[in-house]
Amino acid sequence: MRGAGGAEEDRRARWLTLPLDENRNGIADCWEKAHNIYPCAGDADDDGEPEGKAPGDGLSAWEEYRGFFVRGKHERLDPNRKDLFVHDPDRLAEKAGFGPITGLEVHYVEPEEGRCTGTDDRARVVNFRAGLSHLVDQHCLWIKKDALPEPDPFNWGCCEGGREIGPPRTADRYVLVYADQIRADLQRTVQENRPEITNALGQRGLRPDAAWLEGQIDAAVAMTTIHEACHGLGISHHYTSLLQTLPKGADVEKAVMDLDISPSTGQMSCVMRYTRDWGKHPRLTFKAESETLDMLRGRPWPNTLCETLDDCRGQMVVSDREQGHMY
Repeated sequence: MRGAGGAEEDRRARWLTLPLDENRNGIADCWEKAHNIYPCAGDADDDGEPEGKAPGDGLSAWEEYRGFFVRGKHERLDPNRKDLFVHDPDRLAEKAGFGPITGLEVHYVEPEEGRCTGTDDRARVVNFRAGLSHLVDQHCLWIKKDALPEPDPFNWGCCEGGREIGPPRTADRYVLVYADQIRADLQRTVQENRPEITNALGQRGLRPDAAWLEGQIDAAVAMTTIHEACHGLGISHHYTSLLQTLPKGADVEKAVMDLDISPSTGQMSCVMRYTRDWGKHPRLTFKAESETLDMLRGRPWPNTLCETLDDCRGQMVVSDREQGHMY
């Protein structure tokens, strides 16, 4: 609306936008005030929760205000919380509790909502309807079950991409979970160690029946899903980030021994820690399946991100404006 008469300055002063937008950034002032960010620039990207490598999630305040379609329903986002979009046709991440474990606001999108339709035209870009205040093409993660060409014991998943890991744009199309291989490995381990497993579970009032085994398989699939998806957020295996602090030309093998680190060191409940290791570290002499056997005997499967040793949570990067790092 515009008032009548007066000089040009007066006429401009009498403009009124609906909804009210006094700072003229294309965002309703009431939305900014509701989220305690008034006044803000339309291209602000200061989401601070959860903490990680850097603030922001690649989506401008204007884009978060405009909103996105998630499973056919329009949603406006919270500019204070980091948002991640995930195409999860097998519901692997959703069942695993990927959002609560990472602390991110995870939105599970349909193929066309995340451009996960098999074409290469801005594939996996969620803010493809770029308008005002577009910062970067922000990518979703595409997580799905897959099968190995041939059996490969204890190869349970991968995050396809190059040597750079995180943020989501570095994942080369898929985060893969080899559910059939997980099932085969756990079935074989149970068969080979049934007396020991039966005895350990019996002390807890449990028995290794079919329902129990399905629960173990689900837990292993959940651990693997979150582990691989977290690579798409820049979180490395335990010890990898520590090695990157070494000076150029340092003796990596000596550093591993001196620091007493390997992929299997660190907080045992962390999904990024290896539950098996084929390395030559002197303190890691167990067989590859020994920790898997521990879980089958009753130890909980890893289901957290640690904040010790490698500080996995502190490595997390969501915004595709940020740089990843090399393995």
